Amino acid sequence: MVAIGLVLYVLGGLAAVLLGQRVAANAAPASAIPKDLPVMPREAGQKGLDWLLTSAVQWQNDNSCYGCHVQSFAVMGAAAAQANDYAVDLRQTRQLAGYLASIQSSQSYITGGSRGDVAVMVQTALAGFGLSQYDQVVDDAYADTLVKMADWLVGVQVESGYWPLDHNEPPVDQGESMTTAGAMMTLAAAQRHQPSAAYLAAMEKGAKWLRTVDPETTQDAMFVIAGLGAAGVKTSDKDIQRSLRWLRDQQNSDGGWGETPRLASNAYGTGQALYAYKLAALDIADQSFVNGALWLLQNQDVGGYWVQANSQQRDGGRSSNFATTMWAVIGLGEVFDVDTEKIFISLVHPEVGEMDRPGMGAYLAFLLIPVLVVGPVWWWREGRRWLAFRNERRKGGRAV
Repeated sequence: MVAIGLVLYVLGGLAAVLLGQRVAANAAPASAIPKDLPVMPREAGQKGLDWLLTSAVQWQNDNSCYGCHVQSFAVMGAAAAQANDYAVDLRQTRQLAGYLASIQSSQSYITGGSRGDVAVMVQTALAGFGLSQYDQVVDDAYADTLVKMADWLVGVQVESGYWPLDHNEPPVDQGESMTTAGAMMTLAAAQRHQPSAAYLAAMEKGAKWLRTVDPETTQDAMFVIAGLGAAGVKTSDKDIQRSLRWLRDQQNSDGGWGETPRLASNAYGTGQALYAYKLAALDIADQSFVNGALWLLQNQDVGGYWVQANSQQRDGGRSSNFATTMWAVIGLGEVFDVDTEKIFISLVHPEVGEMDRPGMGAYLAFLLIPVLVVGPVWWWREGRRWLAFRNERRKGGRAV
């Protein structure tokens, strides 16, 4: 009887688990998500990444040159997505990363490709963003490229600690916090492969300079956080938290960020803010974080990209959707692993989170199974004797 009871208990427990899984499987599908969550975050990030990589490779094939808003940030977005288990086309990613390595000059800076030695500081810093993240997540195929870049960067650092901007074209080529953060991320990657006191000293000087930056753009604040992080500064550091507060204060009422405090929201500024939030370890449950992510989800084009709007770039011939899409992709890819997406959905749409868990009926059924199974067994073996003994005692009491 005990053996039968144990078998029934196991079968009952299995039934309870299957019931819970059936309830979870009936959670609201994407089509049932309310209007404030038009698409799942990882789905939006995946669509954006697919558009970005395909478009960047096509642009590279058509133009045979280096675009400040094309190859490097597409590679950076792919690396962020790869780290969080998105479906990344590594063939396309390697095409873009390989091109960056192929246009390194004999002096070790990154050139403009077919455009020659144009704005080599900006070109090298931007390449550092993509190649350093590729190196950290995908493979070390470009370790030698990064080490050579780092050696050159040590030699061109300004004494006060920053790396100078040699081409100014907002929103991408803007601010010496950008060139400095790109240099520091390159140095940190090179340090992993070829430890050097010179790299560490350059990063220390760069971090000291970044601490003096008063952000004027969303990009400034984001790159202060990224650069300090590359130097190993903890997220609790006062200057990281200062830049974080600046970003929070600049959030627009619609949930997004502009490229500058005076501009309306776009995907460029909003993606950068989300990326900075993640680097600074802000909790996804923070309402500012939630509102920013919602803005990106609500403003993605059906084609997968984000349209450039409300931008500092006013030249129609230079304007493109690459810049806005790349930062939306980097932001979503960096933030939303599978578990973070579940937390986010539960915050925006609590009933989905409830449906994701097995129903209370399943839990109660599981808890009642031992009583239902063990109870009869106990009664058969012990209960009747206990009842007979009890009755005998009652009879004896009445006889007295």
